[in-house]
Amino acid sequence: MVVEMSYLLPRDVWILSFEYEGFAKAGGLGAAVARHARALVSAGVKVMVLIPSHGLHVADSAHEGSWNGHRIGVDGKTYPYHIGAESFTMDGVKLIVFRGLDRWTSQFLDEKEIYREAAEKMALFTRGVLEWTRNKQPPDIVHSHDWTAVLAAAALKTHFHFAGVTVPWVHTVHLVSSPSFPWHYASEKWCGLHSIYHKVPTHGNGYWSWTSDVWDSVGGNIDAFAAVESDLLTSVSRGYLDQLLARWPFVPSEKTGYIYNSTDWSLHDVVDYAAKQFGTVDRSKLRPLAIQTVKNHAEAVVGTLEKSKLLAVAHGRLVWQKGYDVLIQSVDYMDSSVGVLIMGLSAGDFGHESYLKTLAEQRPGRVMITRGAISPMLMKSVLYSANVAVMPSRYEPFGIASVEAQALGTPVVATNVPGLAETIKDIYFYDDGSGKLIGYEETLYLGMAVSSLAMLTEAADTGKKEYLDKISLEFIRNRFNALKRIRHNVVKWVDENFRERNTLQMLLKCYDKARSIALKRIN
Repeated sequence: MVVEMSYLLPRDVWILSFEYEGFAKAGGLGAAVARHARALVSAGVKVMVLIPSHGLHVADSAHEGSWNGHRIGVDGKTYPYHIGAESFTMDGVKLIVFRGLDRWTSQFLDEKEIYREAAEKMALFTRGVLEWTRNKQPPDIVHSHDWTAVLAAAALKTHFHFAGVTVPWVHTVHLVSSPSFPWHYASEKWCGLHSIYHKVPTHGNGYWSWTSDVWDSVGGNIDAFAAVESDLLTSVSRGYLDQLLARWPFVPSEKTGYIYNSTDWSLHDVVDYAAKQFGTVDRSKLRPLAIQTVKNHAEAVVGTLEKSKLLAVAHGRLVWQKGYDVLIQSVDYMDSSVGVLIMGLSAGDFGHESYLKTLAEQRPGRVMITRGAISPMLMKSVLYSANVAVMPSRYEPFGIASVEAQALGTPVVATNVPGLAETIKDIYFYDDGSGKLIGYEETLYLGMAVSSLAMLTEAADTGKKEYLDKISLEFIRNRFNALKRIRHNVVKWVDENFRERNTLQMLLKCYDKARSIALKRIN
């Protein structure tokens, strides 16, 4: 991979995360971390990902070590632990996996639900990382992801401080969600973090403080602690970073950055699959075949699309944040030939799922909701065949689902909220745009935009002019000749902005910035 020479390529990077796609993944975090790691490896960087086992074991893993110790609770009692680490390589990335070697430690580090008992899992993970590090050469960069990796990264910063080495620490917030704890939790008595007198990287050249005082100054909130103590605070979009800065005004903008998530979804791969599996790559012909296959194989299905010829599709967790209730209600303002398919994953919000079911049943033949995993290639085939994808999210730090749909040639209608808006090039302003941004919970305009884009793509795909008269948004109807290459344009938009090489350049830019800030700690 070609790397801009203006950026210094690190020799090695340690990534700390609770998720890594291909090993343990609960959501978009795992995919983002894996893409970061693979992008760095492709440029020749040695990458190690440090992660709890979550009860998973890979055959032929190498033994990295085992350690005994104890912690002191707020009750003054001693609590022993026994931690082991093993390693294996995946796609050129070395994973260091920490597990429990006694019943007490194992019940946390090896808990299969990634974020169940997260505070205790993080505490023991931090202990394990510290023990494993003691005989290792320091990396060029430490990069932590979300609150569950913060204390391990902070402990590494302290460890390297004692060793007389300055290692830049980059922290990425994918979604603010951390709890707050008293200092005892983070301290050497429990998680293992020592309070040292050090220069804190903030405005100007920083200021001197004890670690425990920094912790107390943010009320023990782990996200906020990372925002202060890391050399560079990053997020997944410019818009979400602005929201973080508004939340934490004590963080100077000059010690921040953002790194877009990227996709490896390939239009060519999906076309090949559709040809072999369904016998056609014609989107209009493929559409009913793919929908029927989803209906036959999905874990749970609500509603049908028997009245729908054109398709608007959404995929993601069935939670209020995603705005699927607004999408279903917007069906009332779509042409009667347009149906909505939501390929959903349950997140345990059964009350909201019941509400979505009720809304779908009130619109028979126009809405279908699936609940549970669908095979990746089948899901991609549905997205490829769809006329339009929809992301009506109420908030969205980035919106990888938007990028994924566009990678397959499907334009997107999305809410104009920070983060998500950066994934769309709005056709209202650009003839080579990739979709349409709409206002927050604008049900009427959402329906009109979805319906209009569905008619636009169907007219362009089939050459049938009767669809043009059904385009309800005049600015789209009057610019058909300028917009008819929208499927080509959305793929081009993704290829130019949201591929691995883009992620790599943004990573290296942030790492360069973190180095400069870290140097202020020793000057």
